[in-house]
Amino acid sequence: MTLVQVSPNYYDDLATRTELGAATIDAMRRTSILYDRAGSGEYLHGYTPAFADRFFVEIVERRGGYDAYGALNAPARMVSQAQSSRRS
Repeated sequence: MTLVQVSPNYYDDLATRTELGAATIDAMRRTSILYDRAGSGEYLHGYTPAFADRFFVEIVERRGGYDAYGALNAPARMVSQAQSSRRS
């Protein structure tokens, strides 16, 4: 399954706002995974390109009781999907 490519700037910002190691961030960058954290919980997610002009699939992994929806990453997701649809 192909995920939309996320801007490299997202991962540069992730390195400054989290304590994730460089190897972890590089792996997320290579696989287009977004990240959020709340308390002790983590949220990893990625998105397929849109199909039929409006549907997409979100792949999610919740860790440690994370109970939100990664709203902080919505702008990065929307830009990535828009750029992906322009490339198609």
